[in-house]
Amino acid sequence: MKRYFLAIYIALALLLLLPCSSMAAASEIISIKAGPSMAIALKSDGTVWALIMKYSPYGSEAVSKQVPGLTEVKAVSCGGDHSLALKNDGTVWKWSFDYTAMEPGVPVIVKGLSDIKAISAGGMYGESFDLALQEDGTVWAWGCNNLYQLGNGTTDNSLEPVRIPGINGVIAISAGASQGLALTNDGAVWQWGNLSNQPGDEYSTPALVEGLTNVTKIDAGDCYNLAMQQNGDIWLWGHPRLAKVPDIENPADFSAGSEMYYDPIFLKSDGTVWYTGISMADGSPRAPEQMTEIDDIKLFDASNSAYFVKKDGTAYIQALSHTVPYKVPGFDPVPSGELIVEPGNINIQAGKSQKLKVTFTDENNNKTDVTSAADYNFEDPSLASVKKGVLTAIKEGQTSLTVSYENFSVELVVTITPAPVEFKKIQAEDPNGKKLSSIKLKIGETVQLNIYGYPKKGQKQLLTDQSEFSSKPNGIVSIEQGVIKALKAGKTTITTKYGNKTATIKVEVKK
Repeated sequence: MKRYFLAIYIALALLLLLPCSSMAAASEIISIKAGPSMAIALKSDGTVWALIMKYSPYGSEAVSKQVPGLTEVKAVSCGGDHSLALKNDGTVWKWSFDYTAMEPGVPVIVKGLSDIKAISAGGMYGESFDLALQEDGTVWAWGCNNLYQLGNGTTDNSLEPVRIPGINGVIAISAGASQGLALTNDGAVWQWGNLSNQPGDEYSTPALVEGLTNVTKIDAGDCYNLAMQQNGDIWLWGHPRLAKVPDIENPADFSAGSEMYYDPIFLKSDGTVWYTGISMADGSPRAPEQMTEIDDIKLFDASNSAYFVKKDGTAYIQALSHTVPYKVPGFDPVPSGELIVEPGNINIQAGKSQKLKVTFTDENNNKTDVTSAADYNFEDPSLASVKKGVLTAIKEGQTSLTVSYENFSVELVVTITPAPVEFKKIQAEDPNGKKLSSIKLKIGETVQLNIYGYPKKGQKQLLTDQSEFSSKPNGIVSIEQGVIKALKAGKTTITTKYGNKTATIKVEVKK
C-alpha cells in the first residue's frame, strides 16, 4: 500500500514539474457575424466588438468599438438593428448601436431564457426578431411577427420569448431578414416566416424543406437560404426554389448575404472567397467566381457589407461588393511563437524559494532566455513575490502567477504549504493526556498511544499519523497507527520517531 501511494505522489510531483506554455496570448477574433449595417466580432478572451464603417465628407474609415460590460461570451449574432451575445452561463444579452455617437449601447439580459446553447439575430430595420436554441433542443423566438417570423401561427409581436411549436431535436438555428431556419439532429431542415422576402411566400409555423437531407450547416439571408450536406454539396432556395450551387469544392463556410450588395458568398478551405448569384435566364444559381480583392481568409460573414478575418488575425470590411476592403484598426496580426515557464505549476513551502526559467521561442524556432525581461504578476501578491527570476513563498495559500513577455503570457498555479514546525521534543500520551514512559499489558490487550510534538512556541500538535513506530525486541507487541496490541509475554521498547525527534516507551506484557 505504501508503494501505491508513493507512486501516486511521484506522479503528481512530476506533473507539477512539467513546464507551462502559451502559444499566443494576444486575443484574436474567433467568430464574426454580420448584420445589415455592422458586424459583431467575438474575441478569444470573451470580449465583444462592433465593426462598422464610418462615413464623413472627409472620407470613409472602418472602426471597431468594444461592447461595454460583456465578458465570458461564447457566441454572438447581429440582426437588423441590434445584436445578441450568449454567455458561458447560458444567458442571452441584447443591445443596439448608437450611430450618432458611433458607440454600442449597454447590453441588457433577455428575460425568460436559460440554458441557451445557440442564438441568431434577424430582421430588417425596425422589424427585428431573434431566435434562441435551448439545451433540450427546443427553439424560442421573440420580436417582430408581421410575417410569421416567430413561427407560432400568429402575427402578434412578442417582447418575451415564445416557444416555436412542432420542432424538437434542433441542433442549429438561423434567422434571416424575415424567416427562420432550424436544423434537426436527423439532418432535416425546417423553415417558417417569409422565405424570400416576396408576398405570399410565407409559412406561419415550421414546415419541412422538401428535398434536403443529411444537412450539416444552414444560413438564412435576405432573399436566399443556404444549406450544406455531409458530402459538401451546397443548396440554395427562397428566391428561386431549391437548387444546387454548382462547382463549389472544399467549402469551409458560407453566407446567404443580402439583396442589396451581396449574393451568397462561400469560403473555401484554402482561404479563398467565392460568390455566386442567380441566372436571369432560368433562375438557377450561377457558377461561383473568385473574389480577387481579398484572400487568406479564416472567418467571414456578409449582409449589406462583407466582413473578413484573415488567418493572421487582421480584420477587413468590404463596404460594397468588388471594392477594396478597409482594414479595421485594433486587430493586429496575431504573433507566432511560444512562451515556456519552468518548472510549471509550483508547490512550495512558506519561506522557501524556487528559481524560474522563462524561454521564448519565435516563429523561426529561435530560443531566448527572457527570465529577467519577463513580467510577473500574482493574483494575491501577499502570498509570494518574484525578483530576478526567483520566486519566494511568503505565507500559506494558493494564487495564480501570470508570466508575460511581449504579447505572450502564461498562467501558473502557485500552492504554498506551511513551513514545517520545529519541535523541542515529542511525547507519548494516553487518550486522557497522561504522559507515558512505560506501559504494562496482558496478552490480547490494546492501548492507544498519541504522539504529540511540543514546539518552541504555541500549543502541542498531534503527530501520531505522521510518526514512525518500531519495537525491539520484535514480536512482543504489534503497532499500527499508534495502537499497541500485546501479543506474547515479554519486555520490549517502542521507539517513535518524527523528523529528528524520538521518544521511547517501555512495555511489559504478562499472561
